[in-house]
Amino acid sequence: MKKLICTTIFLLGSVFSFGQLNPINNLFWYHWYVYPQNYFTLSWDIPELSLNDTLIGYNVYRNNILWKFQSTIGAYCHPYDCPDQDFLLTEGFWIKVTAIYNYNHLESIANDSILDPGYLIGVGEKSTDPVRILSNPVKKGEMIKIKINESLKEGKIILFNTLGSIIRESNIQKYNSIFEWDTCDLPTGLYYLNAKNEDFTMILKIIIK
Repeated sequence: MKKLICTTIFLLGSVFSFGQLNPINNLFWYHWYVYPQNYFTLSWDIPELSLNDTLIGYNVYRNNILWKFQSTIGAYCHPYDCPDQDFLLTEGFWIKVTAIYNYNHLESIANDSILDPGYLIGVGEKSTDPVRILSNPVKKGEMIKIKINESLKEGKIILFNTLGSIIRESNIQKYNSIFEWDTCDLPTGLYYLNAKNEDFTMILKIIIK
């Protein structure tokens, strides 16, 4: 009888521990086309900390088929750096990401899933993109010049580093405006421009040389 009680407690403890596997937060996907190439950004937030489990990485899925396990956040293909070009599919596909815990790779649920239409073709380079970086990469000592198109209503543009610290930010107050940010005090490295309003969030990469 004692052995049965201990076994029951152990099983309940295992179920409780499994139930504490925290999923990722804020799955974000942006896919665009600049002739003749497709580009994208996939990102998410680190799950809430768990007292019972140790986060070791993430499983990234396409149409419920594992694309890869990785220990880092995000995947991307940008004009000047495209390590994950093989992620896109020619036809539409669903994207989801789960958090993986402990040495035995316990897997969380996927809170969010996103449908991508597949390769964008025949669009050409669009002058109507909401945000354009007029000089990229930005040479050392030059200004970052950002053009805001009329399709982006009132919102905000934010420049942040790879650690997530805000470096510059400005409010968008009129259409077709150009913002210029000084880079003299910025060390050489990689930076991200986040443009957002009530309709969408758009992330572009900037390389400061």
